[in-house]
Amino acid sequence: MKILSVILCLIATLPAQILLNEFMIDPENDNTGEFIEIYNMGDSIIDLREYYICDARDTDAVIAFPDSFLFPGEYGLILDPDYAGEYVYYIPDSIPLFTIPDSRFGMYGISNSTRKSFSILSREYSVLDSYITGTPDWPDPTYSIERITSFDTLWEISSTPFGSPGFRNSVSPKDYDINISNLHCYFTDSLVNIMFSINNLGLRELCGFSFGYIVDIINASFNLNDTLIFSSSELLLSDSSFHFEHAFRFRSKGLIELYAFVSIENIHDTITADLYIPISEKDLLITEFVSRTGDNFSSEYIELLSTSKLPIQVKGLGVYDMTGATFIDTHYVIYPDSMFVLAQSASFHDDFPFVDNYYIQPAWRSLNNSEDIICLQNPTGSMIITLHYDSVWDIAPDCAMQLVDTALDHSDPNNWECSFWGSPGQYNTTEKQLHHLSCFSGISFFAPQDTLKFTLINDGYFPLAENIATFHTPVSEQDIYLPGSDPGDTLFCLPDTVGIFLPGTNICSLVCEPYFSYEIKYYHPYDQSPCCFNEILFDPLNSYGQAEFIELQTMQGVLDLDHWWLQINNSKTALEGLLSNTYIALCDHDDPLRGFPSSSILVLNKFPSLPNAGAELYLIDPANRIVDQCNLRDHSAIHEGKSLEKQFSGISSNDGSIWFSSVSAEGMTPGRLNSITSLPGFYDDLDIYPDVFSPGLDDHIQFSIDSESSLQYCELFCFNLGGQIIYHSEQALFSNPSYIHFWNGRTKTGNYPARGLYLALAVLHDVKGNTRQLRETFIVR
Repeated sequence: MKILSVILCLIATLPAQILLNEFMIDPENDNTGEFIEIYNMGDSIIDLREYYICDARDTDAVIAFPDSFLFPGEYGLILDPDYAGEYVYYIPDSIPLFTIPDSRFGMYGISNSTRKSFSILSREYSVLDSYITGTPDWPDPTYSIERITSFDTLWEISSTPFGSPGFRNSVSPKDYDINISNLHCYFTDSLVNIMFSINNLGLRELCGFSFGYIVDIINASFNLNDTLIFSSSELLLSDSSFHFEHAFRFRSKGLIELYAFVSIENIHDTITADLYIPISEKDLLITEFVSRTGDNFSSEYIELLSTSKLPIQVKGLGVYDMTGATFIDTHYVIYPDSMFVLAQSASFHDDFPFVDNYYIQPAWRSLNNSEDIICLQNPTGSMIITLHYDSVWDIAPDCAMQLVDTALDHSDPNNWECSFWGSPGQYNTTEKQLHHLSCFSGISFFAPQDTLKFTLINDGYFPLAENIATFHTPVSEQDIYLPGSDPGDTLFCLPDTVGIFLPGTNICSLVCEPYFSYEIKYYHPYDQSPCCFNEILFDPLNSYGQAEFIELQTMQGVLDLDHWWLQINNSKTALEGLLSNTYIALCDHDDPLRGFPSSSILVLNKFPSLPNAGAELYLIDPANRIVDQCNLRDHSAIHEGKSLEKQFSGISSNDGSIWFSSVSAEGMTPGRLNSITSLPGFYDDLDIYPDVFSPGLDDHIQFSIDSESSLQYCELFCFNLGGQIIYHSEQALFSNPSYIHFWNGRTKTGNYPARGLYLALAVLHDVKGNTRQLRETFIVR
């Protein structure tokens, strides 16, 4: 008790330094949400039980709610007497709370339109601090007015809704704060000059900060981007700045995004700026365009070739014609001697599905058929290239115009040629090219029974010296000697295909720079079957979700079905697409499976009709080999609305006894493990379900057998109590360690066994020649 008296005496005798720190003038609820925040900037504890809040006409005592002490450096909140908990999620639990006995602050509360002076008074009624509402501005509803620092009388509207009750004011400088500003950049010759300022906005000095800048050309091309990081050990005083200048050699043209950054401990700041390095005249050439569409070309396009020594960012370039302009609004970098295609519509992809260096330009300026001007301009207005075509060009309908050679004058129509197949995104292969060698093949897909042969034609104007072509396969590369040739000569190239292909469908190519790069698919047979039939629905129900399908199981990862065939009885259907999952269901696009993940369904444009009573099926690879087959004509397990499922996974399908009707609730399991598939167990075990069989109620008895080792075959016997065999079955198991068998419960006579207890005996013969027996009982009632 004596100690408390001494503390209270000490509190009473020390001078109080208390400030008005924040006002909520226009809260969300005018009747309950006002508050006044105070701050103890002194070195002593303040007991507020005899302090007052007043305006010019009314004085209110500050009362504990429930607190009364305010410690040095601590915030306190004087809440509206009718406070309804509006700030319960904003106010820290440790903040002292107060209120007033009156129903409002001052005579009429804190007005949000009339300027009034509010003061906090000591117990001696001396004014400790004052604030005139509306100074310097009225805050918007739910925003507070906050004192900027405790060292002056400047106020500002809070930067966040609901203010900062119980915290450092949102407008107050932090102890440690740093930012970056005044980012400027310009280029001279081959250098970019960058400058910016680093500012200490905090109240304390800073030392040991890192800063720098990032040159960002395009996210996908990290080799073009640069990041430079510096550090400073100099002392940066509060409210002072550090100016930085640096120059770097630019490595691309067009749009460059610059990011300047500064960091010290957990404080970071960034600022960005765009710099445009103009593209020089004829850094880009128009080498191909389509202005008259038709069956061959359903979309107009313009092909650009970069002749610059530096990569070019095309974003922001203006594309003009005689009537208007459009601007490229995508980030794309054209590397030296590379191409980029601007297309009119998505049908361009339908015409050229293998071209990927294109962009569909919004608000396309349609090119006139007979005369137009195609211009490329920098955003700064300087011209890059202009191409003017008119009736003298004699542009044929439904064709692409191709520049014969980039060394020729692009404005002369004699240096352009009509092409009825086009080569957007690739070097032009026109008949007028000065030096050129074309490559093609008589067939588009090779298999071992075919002869892999490429035909090369000198379709240029001048003789070609001897050259080397490279034949690329997934396994190796071959250099192939090409003799010299005169215009019109034909050469044949027959690469050696022995031992250079991986199993499956591969992409191989013949490349001869700078004339051609010709790709073709080649199929090499697998040593073992790469896939097999796994599930078939012959007779679907006419209900939502069911449709005819054939499920394949692949054992080789991704399998390309190009030039594969599916034979149903005597009818063959070409397959297409990729088998990318272990189980993929093939179905028709007019009657697809519904309600199953798209990754497990492959919809075909042409799917054969499956007879309801079953069929004979063959899966044939591009080498005309039968990969898998099964004869399921009139199979006893075919039922309406139930698929046929193979019991064992990853084996040949030609044994009809391993196909059973699906026991799934949906009647099928497309795209996933079959419902009747036997899975390997961890020990020898025989399970029987149901263990009490009721004829007429149960359809069958299920015997589930799990073995510790791979089985060659299994024998199943059922005995009555007299030791007589009432049922016997044998099944080859193809090295599987498990087996599921279904018995309809009828004996050889077609009758059900009498009521009673029966013994099931499974004799397991494994692949090593060992024999084991498993026993289990069941009841017939």
